[in-house]
Amino acid sequence: MTSTRVAPTAEEGIKSSSDFLRGDLSRELTEGEAKVSGNSEHLLKFHGIYAQDNRDVRRERSLAGETLDYIFMIRVAIPGGRLSTAQWLALDEVAGDIADGTIRPRLVRRCSSTG
Repeated sequence: MTSTRVAPTAEEGIKSSSDFLRGDLSRELTEGEAKVSGNSEHLLKFHGIYAQDNRDVRRERSLAGETLDYIFMIRVAIPGGRLSTAQWLALDEVAGDIADGTIRPRLVRRCSSTG
């Protein structure tokens, strides 16, 4: 049996050269720019953070000829879908301290089958 070596994907290349998923995230996030680089955007996903344009103002900004307003969405896993009051208040504090003060809960159900 011979083993064939498969070339790494672009994602694997970004991860392997990222200094343990750090990349340039620290520098880019402190620069205050509205958008991070492509490699940093990929690295953020591994941390559960997604860079996207703000859909709430997309149409208005587009009609006005303005650049898109970029925001970050943080995905939080909630096992069993239940939070204690203390956990909810902690999320609320984070939303108020480092975000725009909003929490937008979404129920995401996933189904998978194997076989």
